[in-house]
Amino acid sequence: MLKTQTWKIQAPRALVLALVTLPLTLGLTACFPRASGIIQTPRIEVEETTLERLNPPGLGVEAGATLGLKLRIINPNPYGLKLNRVQGKFFLDGAETVGVDLPGFAVAPAGSSTLKTEINLPLNEATLSRLIKVVRGGSVTYRLDGTVTLDAGVFGKPTLGPYTVLQGRIENVPLLAAPNFRFRPDLGRFTVGFDGLTIELGLEVQNPNVLGFRLRAPLELKIGGQTVAGASLDSVVAAKASSVSYLTFRLDPLKIPGALLSGALGFSLSGTPTISAPGFGEQAFSFGLLTQGSVQRR
Repeated sequence: MLKTQTWKIQAPRALVLALVTLPLTLGLTACFPRASGIIQTPRIEVEETTLERLNPPGLGVEAGATLGLKLRIINPNPYGLKLNRVQGKFFLDGAETVGVDLPGFAVAPAGSSTLKTEINLPLNEATLSRLIKVVRGGSVTYRLDGTVTLDAGVFGKPTLGPYTVLQGRIENVPLLAAPNFRFRPDLGRFTVGFDGLTIELGLEVQNPNVLGFRLRAPLELKIGGQTVAGASLDSVVAAKASSVSYLTFRLDPLKIPGALLSGALGFSLSGTPTISAPGFGEQAFSFGLLTQGSVQRR
């Protein structure tokens, strides 16, 4: 049975910054102490660790990092157990990062249950630096030290620990992929007035990465294969999210002789976008064509 659980984390006051996300199959098992009486201690194994998203501070979106864990809880007892509470401290590379207080979850009798959960990490400068190291191809170890309170019904409610509840490594982050650009026809139009021809475009920027970033790009508007106007794109896109930017191009209608009589204009948009994020630096992508489409006269 697959359950989904969110682990809420409260950071110490000193933690005020942000950072990232990454897939990895682990297979590391926490060393449980032995429960008293007839209760055999359940075992927790980390099957997969994923950096789900990382939004560094200073971008204008909520800063933070989310770590996804896929856990297998193995219960050697012939009756069901409930892990009533898991309390402890979460460490990255041996440095305490946040305090953890997990709600309870049930474990099937004489078998195992799979649990998917997330740890939300507030970011300070040190945490961000460690996660950026992972994005650049390095790795970071983590562990959760704390206590586990069991509920075995009539067999008792022992509290185990403190001990290392789980541990693993964050690594093998996918290379940053280029953002995707999509023209929104419902947000495009062109008008002709005394001040010339104005083309308005709605451009959706999709970020497939676990890292949030700011995107800047000089843009060229082409009609009939010729560059007729330019504009600048400046947009913030959170990790695994999208945003819409509104662009305005003004030009002399004499550059497009048929525009005064036309009800629609076909266009293409080209540029060289650069993404940046605090602690990460910059990375440019060579695109050429970003998107194309047609705008209606309004």
